[in-house]
Amino acid sequence: MGTYKISRSNRFVAACVAAIVALAFVPFLGGESRAYASDAITPDYSWYNDTDTDFILTSAEQFQAFANIVNNKTDAADAGMVSDDGMKVDTALPADDFLGKTVILTVDVDLGGVEEVAGGYDVGVWTDPVWIGNEWKPIGSYSVSDAAPGSNNGLKGRPFKGIFDGGFHTISNIYVPKPGTSDDNPYDNSHGIFGDLGQAGVVKNLILASGFIKGARGTAGIVGRSWGEVTNCANYATVCANGRGGGAGIVGMSYNNGHIPVVKDCANYGSIHNLKSSTAGSPYPGGIVAGNEGVIENCLNIGTVGSGGVAYGAILGERRGGTSNVKNCYFLDTSVANEKLAGTGTAGTVDTVSSKTAAEIQDLDFLATLGSAWDTGADGNPALKPTDIPPAFLNRFIKSGDPAKLSYTAGDFFDTAGLSVKVLTADYTMAEAVITCKPSGALTEDDDEVIVKATFGDKSEYLSYAVTVAPNTDAVDELDAIKSQLAEVQKKLQELDSGKIKSDSEKAAAETEKAKLVAEKADLQKQIDAAEQASFAIITPKLYKVTAGKKQATLTWKNVTDAQGYQIIYASDRSFTDRKTVNVASASQVKKAVKGLKGGKAYCFKLRGYMKIGDTTVYTSWSTSIKVKVKK
Repeated sequence: MGTYKISRSNRFVAACVAAIVALAFVPFLGGESRAYASDAITPDYSWYNDTDTDFILTSAEQFQAFANIVNNKTDAADAGMVSDDGMKVDTALPADDFLGKTVILTVDVDLGGVEEVAGGYDVGVWTDPVWIGNEWKPIGSYSVSDAAPGSNNGLKGRPFKGIFDGGFHTISNIYVPKPGTSDDNPYDNSHGIFGDLGQAGVVKNLILASGFIKGARGTAGIVGRSWGEVTNCANYATVCANGRGGGAGIVGMSYNNGHIPVVKDCANYGSIHNLKSSTAGSPYPGGIVAGNEGVIENCLNIGTVGSGGVAYGAILGERRGGTSNVKNCYFLDTSVANEKLAGTGTAGTVDTVSSKTAAEIQDLDFLATLGSAWDTGADGNPALKPTDIPPAFLNRFIKSGDPAKLSYTAGDFFDTAGLSVKVLTADYTMAEAVITCKPSGALTEDDDEVIVKATFGDKSEYLSYAVTVAPNTDAVDELDAIKSQLAEVQKKLQELDSGKIKSDSEKAAAETEKAKLVAEKADLQKQIDAAEQASFAIITPKLYKVTAGKKQATLTWKNVTDAQGYQIIYASDRSFTDRKTVNVASASQVKKAVKGLKGGKAYCFKLRGYMKIGDTTVYTSWSTSIKVKVKK
């Protein structure tokens, strides 16, 4: 099978009808945001902490860390236990099953597997694919335990117990090689993107775009074994099982141990196969689920399903127990040669499960039959729609990079290179926030902090960065040189005024020289005034706090070097449209009570310094504004 990419504009695009019948899908358009992994993915744990309950993954490295964190968590009874694949608890790394927590993926992830020889079903004939490269360890890998595989309630081992929202992003090039059979190792379980999904666990809005997954028990594209809920997911990968829970597009084994598991609004487009020719251990593959004890609803299978000789089903391989309930599910009429609805078993119920032709699948009436989670794709085939993003995540600011430079020379501007703040939007993608800085002008020696404002729409968030600002010796030296020139000019003028004029010609020459020096003196003074004005104007005063009192508010600030006084303004809003002014004439004063305010009303305050240089009164930049509610 080839590599298939999912169109981000359609979210889920099925192949064209002719290609569906031939199982030769056309490539999909790639995603707008993609994270690539090579032979190994270096995990990034920076996003995780043990106090938050909502997490956002923005890279393949963070997705790998997420898997590691889940796989590092075991039940207390299993602490220190080594699993069949050699995984064990690492006390130096985080461990979390994410119970009661939500994780959202915001990028497409390439897991690094490489297809060398294509395989899968071609006109009903199975060929084993050949893959190399990075091998994926499923999230929630099963660990060796004395509990029977079907009776641990999703509690033993390392099940994922939280909510994972794939954001309709793709996982591509997954490679899970498990060549053993269930007879070789009865606990060789749980192969897929996720291994074990606990009773409280939810996996939704996830597309497996390409890859090869091979295993024994519990082998599928999305979840190997589930006690939880899988919704709005699709599989394009090739899946090959060699034992019980005999391979499926979405869930290998769906267990009910006191909680009815759910597979809803899911689709399979990949080739599904089980190598077993013996019925021992019930190795029955299914297009959506292999072994079911829960609900399968509103699902569609277009991929081919088959086996080495045992029964198989286009939707379900085996109906296990009275709680198996399959309803409103459909499959392409060429998906299984004998058109079995379920490979084996008579337990539970089957309601409205049937085959459809390629033309019927594109019919609008059929789209309505599938349910509200489906829409029409660009090619006319049913396309899954993402669920709404949880409100707790919408437009959340995420700092994805800090400034590379925090040391400056006076006169430099704050460098935002490396600084990145993104926002998770309603379509599960990350958008860049608009960055503004205070001070916005050149930095001075008095600056020790820069406030960064990240804005997206009508929402803002603030970051603070400590900076060091060294004197600009070049500017100081240049100003000193100008002042030295001015001193020389003044000295020459004094000499001319005190000298004795012996003749009319000497007197004329002296007047000419004096006029020249006076003009030069005025020009140098202008240069000095301009430099000092510019230096003073870029200073941003530090308004430390505004303390609310009874019908008044008291401002406290840091003294500005060379300031002759301060100007305070206040208003009822941050735009200061109705502002009033209070002047502070003292250069040393750093505290002022503004009185006569209305009790119970909120006011915004800010200030700036001023000084007179030459004939001009120069003001500093405004400080950051502070809003307080005045007491009654």
